[in-house]
Amino acid sequence: MNDVRVYEVKIFDRSGKLKKVVSQKTLIKLSDERFKAGFSPLRNYRSKNAKNVN
Repeated sequence: MNDVRVYEVKIFDRSGKLKKVVSQKTLIKLSDERFKAGFSPLRNYRSKNAKNVN
């Protein structure tokens, strides 16, 4: 089994002030929802050298 670690994410604005904190629980929930919906980060990947065959 893969060992996947998820940490909370802190989002800051341009001035450096903390704007938002996304918890581990929220990130795992979003990840599970995307996985169930069939999301794949490589789905729309296309090589720069690929050519249309049409």
